[in-house]
Amino acid sequence: DKNFAKDLLEVKKGAIFKPVTPNLFAYLGHDWKHYNQTYDPKGKPTEKQQRRMVELCRFVTHADDEKFAANIGDFIDLDNFSRYTAVMVYLSDFDGILGPGQNFYMHLHPETNKFSFIPWDQDRSFGQFRGTQEQREQLSVHRPWQGQNRFLTRIYGVPAFKKLYEARLKEFSTTIFAPDRFAQQIDTIAAEIRPIVQEESAEKLARFDKVVAGEITEPTAQGRRFGGSPSKPVKPFVHVRTQSILDQLAGKSEGVDFNSGGRGGRGRFRGRGGRGGSSPADAFVVSLDGDNNNVLSRDEFVGGFGKWFQAWTSNDTDLLTEAELRAGIDANLSGARR
Repeated sequence: DKNFAKDLLEVKKGAIFKPVTPNLFAYLGHDWKHYNQTYDPKGKPTEKQQRRMVELCRFVTHADDEKFAANIGDFIDLDNFSRYTAVMVYLSDFDGILGPGQNFYMHLHPETNKFSFIPWDQDRSFGQFRGTQEQREQLSVHRPWQGQNRFLTRIYGVPAFKKLYEARLKEFSTTIFAPDRFAQQIDTIAAEIRPIVQEESAEKLARFDKVVAGEITEPTAQGRRFGGSPSKPVKPFVHVRTQSILDQLAGKSEGVDFNSGGRGGRGRFRGRGGRGGSSPADAFVVSLDGDNNNVLSRDEFVGGFGKWFQAWTSNDTDLLTEAELRAGIDANLSGARR
């Protein structure tokens, strides 16, 4: 809210949005009603603020490459965005802007009229979500997102942004990303938390001590529910990740493109055309999205179900049995999620 903005951004006015979309800044027409749910304003934005978001979407969607490179900095605070993306890429966090397009806020500054990004809900940080261990540790700094992402593809092609972004990666890799700094923080926090964990159970305490020490453990029940695989805790992860980024910036390594699988094999959510997902919604998009733009039109949705009905019926009737339905779902949706 405005108090948060004042405390963090030192400005009380402006507008705060919380987008949730895999197709960030897609132009949906001039009417704000088509954007309100997707960009979820916190408070009621003025008509001018609404228009600014619509203008940004139209610009990202329709501007040619030369105009985009020259003017994207008029809409987005590139210094802020370079810092934000540098941290997200370092953390290999695929539950945010690098993945389904969620878990961040945007603030529209009342004076500069530029958007800045605010991180939120980083519980999948430090390579704890999606893909293989190598993909998370060696994630490419030049093409770090999962699937197709028009906005990130365009802005990573802007020299002004890439210069800022790579400078922040280099700076942070010797300061806030320093492995010894993380180790000290973990040990300090662990000492405070351990007595409380000990009250929970001996099993949880044993797991806690292993994670603090940097030992790899099997995922918890909740982790398995989200498709988790054994992954390195923070201490060993940051050693490899920091070195990977320094090597990539020095031209010694290309890193691993999550969508090409890399030496560690295919990404868990690779799917068709580099996409996929862990939920039924993701599977529907993969299966029905005929033009590969990460959104479903009415025709794609209705037509896709019609084709499934015809394919799943085995006796050329207008009736679909429960057994046929189950078999069809297994064939078309379960496969899309793997």
